[in-house]
Amino acid sequence: MTTISLPSFYEDPTTDNGKETMLDYNLNWLLNCANPKYAQANVKIHTYARNFVLALIYGKPSKDGYNLNLEAYNDYQVKSVNTWRQWNQIDLIAEIEIQSSNALHRFVVVIENKMYTTMSNGQLEKYKTIVNDFYKDKDYEPVFLFIKAEEVNDDEIEKCVECQYKWMTFYDIIDCSQIEETGNYLFDEFWIRYW
Repeated sequence: MTTISLPSFYEDPTTDNGKETMLDYNLNWLLNCANPKYAQANVKIHTYARNFVLALIYGKPSKDGYNLNLEAYNDYQVKSVNTWRQWNQIDLIAEIEIQSSNALHRFVVVIENKMYTTMSNGQLEKYKTIVNDFYKDKDYEPVFLFIKAEEVNDDEIEKCVECQYKWMTFYDIIDCSQIEETGNYLFDEFWIRYW
């Protein structure tokens, strides 16, 4: 007997419009799942979301991928995550508080993501200036990221280095966050089956 699967929620063969918006929403949702109030709603998703937050903040990009030793951050707790989409045309902003064994750390994470396109001329510099100006008198350490659905090319890496942005792919997110199937259909569809 042939097993019939539901159609992909994320594939529409008639158009490519809106793919980056879909990325915004999925990244935004995953970041918000790291909030402590969701720890018991779905333990796996909450754990992957926490790992994702730690990867964004403490991970290091390289030509061979994105690296994070999660064991080094076992005692770190995400205390809060607040996100905004499309603030000043920036895809995603997240204010994140993390408690380590000896201090509370506050970060503003700035994400520019791309799917099948590349960054515009001056885009990363513009967003960095906007965020640095807005947060200059606030107690947040900025973290700038360029996230791409597919491979980040050498020109993009060079631009990220020049602008002091980290870079990663969606495959890097899956690896660093140690994402596996959760039983949540839409989560698994996006993070496991779609990529």
